Amino acid sequence: MYPQELKFTTIFRKDETNIGDWYSSPEQYFYLPGETVDIWQLNHEYVPETENIIYGGGGLIGGMRPMGHVITNQKNANKRIYGWGLGEHIYISMDEQTQFHPPVDISYPFYVRKFDLLGIRDWYPNLYTALPQTRWVPCSSCMHKAFDEEYEVKHDIAFFTHKNFPMHIVHMLPKDTWDYPHMTNDGENTFEEVINFLGSADVIITNSFHGAYWATLLGKVVICFPWSTKFYGLKHAPIMCPAPDWKKALNDKEQKQYKGALEECRQANKDFHVELINHILNTPQTFSVET
Repeated sequence: MYPQELKFTTIFRKDETNIGDWYSSPEQYFYLPGETVDIWQLNHEYVPETENIIYGGGGLIGGMRPMGHVITNQKNANKRIYGWGLGEHIYISMDEQTQFHPPVDISYPFYVRKFDLLGIRDWYPNLYTALPQTRWVPCSSCMHKAFDEEYEVKHDIAFFTHKNFPMHIVHMLPKDTWDYPHMTNDGENTFEEVINFLGSADVIITNSFHGAYWATLLGKVVICFPWSTKFYGLKHAPIMCPAPDWKKALNDKEQKQYKGALEECRQANKDFHVELINHILNTPQTFSVET
């Protein structure tokens, strides 16, 4: 049981029009009593009253978030800082025509060292070796009960699109792709409807991080158009290709499916929850000012 006084402030991107952001917060699936705050509405001097602060989930590392300054202030105020399902998210060197981002070496910013525990959704084992308080914790949306249902497969192929990157404009996909079933992550559909859609096809083609993640959890073959570094952090990697090559990728004999991904991701989240609570209850809080 939690001590009655144990409270949390969970900071993430509270955007109801982006279903991936909205369902990435661990307080929706685990008992983490307290308040939630939208990182895009955050004052740079913000320090909550609660002692325990959780950042995540979502791609909050990079992408012009105010993380470094805010986390330093909060640590100086003797707060405990935790990350849960945080991900790296940088836009650089995209191909102008197809918006394809090649794999690159990732460097994490200085403030990752300030977390008391950092559960990061990116699968980069070297990071866990360099920072002992860091471990792989994928997006907590895997805990949603929609993944416990069975879905009828009605289509060979379906497209799931990020609302800000329409495939026919950004990736220059030809018009014949619109003969396939399509859905976007614009928040017009419920989480259950999105998962039902992803479950309705054998192959999901997507430029959405969470579309790729959720389809993988459903055991689908996933072909992904990566327009950001964040896609390369997926442990259960989809097939990555520039959009014009999707049919070639579809014929790849090494199509990837990860039948155990759902249970693996859920177990990592359950283990992190236990570790986080034990850390809070068993680690004395000491005051130290960092500059």
